[in-house]
Amino acid sequence: MIGKGTAIAAGLLVLAGGAIVVTQRTMLRGKRPAGAPVTFAPRAPEAGPGNALVVVWDDVGADDVADLEAKLDALGLPCAIKALADGGVTFAKAYGAPVCSPSRWSLQGGTWHFNECGIGCDPMPGAELGSGLETLAELAERAGVPHRGFFGKWHLGGAPSGGSYLQAPYEHGYTYADWTPGNMNAPGGAEGSCGGTGYTSWFFVPDGTDPARAGLTTLYNPSMILGRLLAWRDTLTGSSESHLAVWNVSLPHAPFHTVPSSARPPGYPAIVISDHDRYMQMLATADYELGLFLAGIDLSDWLVIVVGDNGTPQQVAPDPSRAKTTTFERGVRVPFVLAGAGLTHYDSPRLVQLVDVAPTLAEYWGVAPAAGIDGLSVVGGPVHPYVLTGQSGGWFGGNPIVPGDWAAIGFGASGYWSLRRHGLPSLPVAEELYDLALDPEQMNPLDPSTKPVLSQYLRSKLLAEGVP
Repeated sequence: MIGKGTAIAAGLLVLAGGAIVVTQRTMLRGKRPAGAPVTFAPRAPEAGPGNALVVVWDDVGADDVADLEAKLDALGLPCAIKALADGGVTFAKAYGAPVCSPSRWSLQGGTWHFNECGIGCDPMPGAELGSGLETLAELAERAGVPHRGFFGKWHLGGAPSGGSYLQAPYEHGYTYADWTPGNMNAPGGAEGSCGGTGYTSWFFVPDGTDPARAGLTTLYNPSMILGRLLAWRDTLTGSSESHLAVWNVSLPHAPFHTVPSSARPPGYPAIVISDHDRYMQMLATADYELGLFLAGIDLSDWLVIVVGDNGTPQQVAPDPSRAKTTTFERGVRVPFVLAGAGLTHYDSPRLVQLVDVAPTLAEYWGVAPAAGIDGLSVVGGPVHPYVLTGQSGGWFGGNPIVPGDWAAIGFGASGYWSLRRHGLPSLPVAEELYDLALDPEQMNPLDPSTKPVLSQYLRSKLLAEGVP
């Protein structure tokens, strides 16, 4: 989207204050990545909208999926996401936010989001999605999809009406929900799961709004949620009515643990020593569960989207200072795979972000995306000349000791570039530019003044969204 208060003239972007930067037309001259040469298979009008599954893996970056594929291959075990990608479309330059909740807001509503909020049980004022944002379920309802299920981690705050958090999924368009309000790894409060402490002591909210039915359970979270999802899917199997399932898997988010033998992939090593080993075993279990779901559907009648919400958690990353919570590539580049619905194998070079999930579903269902969103369908064109990511940390009323960190990633004449802005509210904002083609590990920051036109273009996109 063009930034606020702008106008187009002679291929230049003229900001309200008079500054001039390049537009998509000039910035992308030369080596612009082509849009994915894929389309959804046409559906007969009488068939109605197709089924859709959106899977969000928690704290999983693109590099983690590559490590998983290598690990399972070395063990001689199947990899569900690789099999899905081999028959579908994979985006190597896909981005989420540096932390969980902004990514989930962007995925649900199709807009850039940077604030960490809506992460606990309580209906905190201002911490919910709000009634003016069309969620995936509300989009599906508009498209004529009658069955809309939510499964797993919500992490999106209370109900927009201000009522009990138990109402939240239903007020946002879901017709069925088996879920937990937040993470597994905190004892309560704003960051906790209503008193839960881990994967075998967590707060479960079964479908419905009766508070007497919600409470702590000792059943293993991934198995419990998977079982509920499969049961819901199977009750609808054979129905002529279509359905959307949004499956927010808690794995492999901390606390890192040894997966019970009943849940982990057959043949995967039972003994894990380090947190990284535990993380990989948990990720392999998430992949195994994905395979169990896929084994029970006909992909020709489904669109399956699998993404991560942010990059590698610090505890298991090669460099904790360049992982989750930061806008370095290891913190924000995530898996993004599409399959089913007549798609064929393609490794796409286009730039995508989690804001693109909603408009992609809109195209699949044959309806217009919500007005004013930032996302674009990843099938066909147009393509993003840039994407934004970030988390506001202590800015705008947050914890003052947590730095904000934002980035604009765009495609210039020589490849992908990232302009990163970061700092505490009490200090001047620092800025650096990275050539992701020559410096993919982002070890050699460049002074933005060395690429003034490109830097000004990317900076203008962040400033237009209120980034300091």
